[in-house]
Amino acid sequence: MSEDFRIAIAGIGAVAEMHALSIADIEHATLVGGSCRTEAKGRAFAETYDCEWYSETEPMLEATEPDVLIVCTPSGAHLEPTITAADHGVDVLCEKPLEITTDRIDEMVATADAAGITLGGVFQQRFTDLLGKVHEAAVDSRFGQLSVANAYVPGGATTSTTTGRGKGPRSLTAAVR
Repeated sequence: MSEDFRIAIAGIGAVAEMHALSIADIEHATLVGGSCRTEAKGRAFAETYDCEWYSETEPMLEATEPDVLIVCTPSGAHLEPTITAADHGVDVLCEKPLEITTDRIDEMVATADAAGITLGGVFQQRFTDLLGKVHEAAVDSRFGQLSVANAYVPGGATTSTTTGRGKGPRSLTAAVR
């Protein structure tokens, strides 16, 4: 590949910073812009990650012409930037959850299909050691027959930082031993 893969981010909160750091580690990838409504936050992000700040997603897409848009807006606000990206022929990588209702997810998928863009979803924790243990326990039928399994780990806590009942991974790890 002789030229950089151009990436923009819509919504530049904490998770966007993780994406920006990851983009910096990818050879031939460049973060070209980030959008958010808060000027001070946007300018600080742009300075830190050497990109341009935009107060809205559409002008960012028009000015930077990215290959992909990473959607990091709050849950329930993923549909609109996805539609905007599709209108510009830009592929989308969307943070979880894709959206908060199945109707909105269906609209995202239909829009991506109609525009001929790729729509992908991020669930970066699926390969953690803890989830590996949960998977092994499920495969070994240690939970009985499952229909749905769901777990919530507040605040991104890790087993090294939490202890006790209801405090995240440590209690879940103990449950699957």
